[in-house]
Amino acid sequence: MFAALCIAGSALAPGSVLADEGAPAIPTDCPPPSQRPRPPAQPRPDIKEPKTVVLVIALDRCGQAGEIVVEQGSGIAALDEAASEAARSWRFNPSPEGPSRVRVPVEFLPRQESTVPGAAEPSLDKLRAQYQAMQVARVAARADRTVEGFIPDPQPLAHETIAASLAMLEREAKLQPDSPPGTRVYVRADGLDITQWTLFDEGWAFVPALIRQRLVSDGGNAFMLSRGLCEAKRAGECARFEDFMRSMPRQETRPPPPPLPPES
Repeated sequence: MFAALCIAGSALAPGSVLADEGAPAIPTDCPPPSQRPRPPAQPRPDIKEPKTVVLVIALDRCGQAGEIVVEQGSGIAALDEAASEAARSWRFNPSPEGPSRVRVPVEFLPRQESTVPGAAEPSLDKLRAQYQAMQVARVAARADRTVEGFIPDPQPLAHETIAASLAMLEREAKLQPDSPPGTRVYVRADGLDITQWTLFDEGWAFVPALIRQRLVSDGGNAFMLSRGLCEAKRAGECARFEDFMRSMPRQETRPPPPPLPPES
């Protein structure tokens, strides 16, 4: 399991915000960004509730980070250090007035708890296998860090029928209380194996049907791949379901899980 991370910027000087690659505000004589801003690596301490580190970062005329001060710590030194270390590689849109400062809150979210009854903390060998299974080819992301909403998942479903899938979900997944009307949304988490299942069972032009979304990583971003199953009986309903999946809105990416320690 890994902690998600949210980054937001609050400027102390005009124009001091996280820059997209190639942003026109960066002077032409400044070195180009080497890569997108990277989030802090997953620190070792587990957290049970969200933690926030507030950094104040001095920027040079090119928007590169200089001095970094922890204005407000999280209470966990490893989180403060991880946020500060990552900030050294971030690029910001510089202020037109020259060197400036920017305040950046970095929020660490709790790890996803396992939903599988009786599941023990996964071993390092199991996590390594799950980490390898979630790696996919690079997917193009826009400057706003979004990717296509529907990216087909080549991994087959574990069960061939909706009834069998639902039986598994009732044993091993958590039903989300805020599921949209006409659906039941389940989340199944086991180590790095995190899936979300949406069951369509009333009020839709295609029922019954379900979509499994599996968390994967291309090394730079984490996002969901989707695979559907339709058992609607009326002609054309499953075709409508496929059209529905293809029209899913773009999804926001999240930081990928960090590489695991190699086998000794």
